[in-house]
This record gives sequence, C-alpha cells and structure tokens, in this order.
Amino acid sequence: MKRLKVVYLTSVPIATSQRNGGSICCRNHLRRVADDDAIDCVAYLVGSEAHREACVLEARRSCEIARYFPISVDGLSITAPPPGASFGQRRWPFMHEYAAMGNRAAISEISSALDADAPDVIVVDHLYSALFLSDAVFKRWPVVTILLNREVDFFNEIVRRGMRFYDAPPSPFAASRLRRFASAVVRDSAGVVAIGRNDLPRRGRQAGKFNVVEPYLDAAEVPWQGSESTSLFFIGSHHHYPNALAIEWIARCFAPAIWRLRPDIRLRIMGMDAAEAPLNYHAPNVKFLGFGDDEAAQALFVGSAGLLAPITNNFGAKFKLTEAASFGTPFFASAAALSGMSYIPNAEVIDLGDPDGAAKQIATAVEPARLAAYHRAIRASHRAYVQAQQGRWSAIAVAAIARFG
Repeated sequence: MKRLKVVYLTSVPIATSQRNGGSICCRNHLRRVADDDAIDCVAYLVGSEAHREACVLEARRSCEIARYFPISVDGLSITAPPPGASFGQRRWPFMHEYAAMGNRAAISEISSALDADAPDVIVVDHLYSALFLSDAVFKRWPVVTILLNREVDFFNEIVRRGMRFYDAPPSPFAASRLRRFASAVVRDSAGVVAIGRNDLPRRGRQAGKFNVVEPYLDAAEVPWQGSESTSLFFIGSHHHYPNALAIEWIARCFAPAIWRLRPDIRLRIMGMDAAEAPLNYHAPNVKFLGFGDDEAAQALFVGSAGLLAPITNNFGAKFKLTEAASFGTPFFASAAALSGMSYIPNAEVIDLGDPDGAAKQIATAVEPARLAAYHRAIRASHRAYVQAQQGRWSAIAVAAIARFG
C-alpha cells in the first residue's frame, strides 16, 4: 500500500513554558498522525518567533520534517487594523483573525511550501489554524479539519465573561462573523474530525465526512501508585474560565462537604497561587500549589488518590482526564467533563449540583482496594481503546481523498 504524504498544520504552539491543554492536544494529534504506519508526515507550525525553537524541537520528535512560519501580532487592534481589513473586520474581529490578516506573507509562504511538498492530504488542527490557508488550498488539496471544541459557543461564552479581542467591544456581530467562517471551513473540508461527540456540527452532517476521534495519550511509563493516598487534586490554570469555575466549586462547595465526612482527605489545586485565591477559597483541607511544570503534574497523577474534574462545559475533550487515563489515575468527574472520554466506561460521575452527595460518593471511594480496582479498570479500557485506534488517521485521510476526488 502506498504511503500517504500528509501535511499537518497548526497555529497552536505545541510546546510552551506553561502547561496548556490546547498545546498538549495538538502535539498529541501530530504524534498520532505521524505514528500511523501508512503516513509520511510533514509538520507545518505557525506561531511567534519566540516559540520557534521549542515547537520545532517538539515536532521533530514525531516527524523528520518540521517547517516553521513565524508571525507577529504586535500592535494590531481595532484602532490599528491590518491593511485591507473590511468594515466588518475593522469593527467586529473575532479571535485570531487579525493574526492571519496581519501576516499575509506567512499565508503565501505556506501555499508555496505546499506546492513544493505536494501532499496527498492536509490535516488542519484547530479551526483558527485554517485562517492561514488560502481559499485556493481547499480547492487544490483534500483538507481534514480537526475541531477542538464548539468554537462559536465558546467564543460567545468568553465574550460574555468580559474577554476582549484586539480591544473590540463585545458584540454579537463578531460571533456571527465567526459562525460564517466556521461554516465555510467545515463546508470546504473533505473531512472533519471532532474530539468529542458534542462538537459535531448540528446540521449538514454528510455521511463519511464527519468523524469523532477521542484523544488518548500513550500509557505512562510510571503508572498511578496512589492507592494509599488520601489526597485529591485538580489541575488547570484559573486563567481559563472553565478551570476557574471548577476551582471555585472545589474550594467553596466540595471542600466543606468532604471535610465534614473525611477530614483526612486533602485537596490540592495546581493552577492558582495561594495569594491569588479569594479569602473564601481558603480552608484547612485545601492547598494551592501555584503553576507547576510537567514533572510536578506527573507527581500528582502518580501519587495522589485521584483527580477531581468538576467541569461545567461539555466542549471538546478535557486533557486532564486524557492524562489521567494514560496514568490509570482514578478520577471523579462531572458528566460534562467526560465529553471526550467515552472509552472509559463506568467512570465515577459526580453531580456538581449536589456537593454533599459528591462528598459521600468520594469519601467511600477513597479506599485502597476500591481505588486499585478503579485503576485496573481504567488501564484495561485505555489499552483496548489505543489498540482499536491503530490506522485511524490513514483511514480518515483515504476517505477524504475519495470525497475530494
């Protein structure tokens, strides 16, 4: 069978100084594509000059060839929009839009590189990465676009919470413009991959075009060993609002409830400094660990009794849970947090609306024999899923070629 030449493109930095779910997700996608025995992969990475060295080094762990296309977003705002911006783009830009418009040279360089590399398929990781492909690319090559979450819904949520882009005031027109862009990318792609079933487009799902590939990480060399521990942890930067809401629930709702039942259980939170935590987040059984690196995170996954994942949105996949599955770390998660984890059946699901009930459930579960059994079940399910995914990306690529042709 002829090996497929696949260009993998992303504008998400796959190597950063701080732990980031999007970075972990995209470098994992690159690894899965490159590891497919039927694929020869070339990585195209778009980002700031500051990220070049680390991202190229990371990419070359997966594939021999990694091309970097540097961009700059310095000074771009609605008072200084990129040259050639339309009225709508000047008034209501959406996230990352100016980054592409202000770096048209990078778009041209990517097109030239594609001409030289002549791939069979292009895999675009993250909707916004498609901003760096010209319309002509979608007409010349089959493109498979990976959706990391429901971007329009997520955009609406973060704008509602006060986040601004390019100094533009919050506006439903920006979301409407993003919706049109997202629809066009999905329409023009020969294949679409969602990492959670909740992220598939609600309308126009042509048979064979849409796939759900829930992400997984390789089984950790050092697995979970925390059966004797009474420490639970959460991991995720509070600067990302779903994590901020989860930390609030743990500190204000769950901590007092579990304290009444099991004062020996300790809660550790990586992703917020103690000095940043509001006064009403502090409690005898809560410890804020600040922002740790991969080594500190691994120590939590290996040595704690389990992971808490009280996430309220069901967008995409939660990579803290993907990591937990790779270690076999027991986890206690909301139903929403499990949106990209259907391959772990019989997970411990907690009801965020009933913190007392969640405390009773977890107080009973944090016991050596039960934790050890849960660990074994997670490891077995993870192993079976990994085996079932072999050859998945080449199959998606072949289907995209057939649809395009």
